[in-house]
Amino acid sequence: KRGVWAVYFGPYTSNGDQQMGVGMGGAITAVLDLLTANLAMLYAGGVAPTASISVKMSRPALPVPGLFKAEAWVEREEK
Repeated sequence: KRGVWAVYFGPYTSNGDQQMGVGMGGAITAVLDLLTANLAMLYAGGVAPTASISVKMSRPALPVPGLFKAEAWVEREEK
């Protein structure tokens, strides 16, 4: 299964102080948590809470405010 979402990062999700900056890591991680939990719920057919999430920011989310495309998919299932 694969999920594709449109995500809007508004001015309150920016690291900028007086001017707009890049997407705040906490906001990005919260969105990723929501996306993966939604996909897991669809895949499992029930509630699928996140046990742990770790995000490595490899490049900035620009421009903020802005609209972003987010994708998530199930690659394999571990038992």
